[in-house]
Amino acid sequence: METREAYRQKIESQLKEWGEAIDELKKKAEKAAGALKAEHEDDIRKLTAKKDELHGQLKEFMAASDEAWKIMRKALEKAAEDLKKAFGKARKKYK
Repeated sequence: METREAYRQKIESQLKEWGEAIDELKKKAEKAAGALKAEHEDDIRKLTAKKDELHGQLKEFMAASDEAWKIMRKALEKAAEDLKKAFGKARKKYK
């Protein structure tokens, strides 16, 4: 089993990658026009909110007791998986 610190580093690395992916989507949205631009911006807001939520859960996870973090890890993994799926959908949409 990963240590708490190793797991934190793993999630922070993913958050960084997703932040960079959001920046790329923003660049693509800037080039879009009209309703498509609004749709892109809405998707970006949703992805950013999910990323921020995961980051907040990570902070709680790191502050939790040893027993609690084992339980919280499942919720954190689910949030990370949800965000990963959302990015997958967005990437397909913007190709």
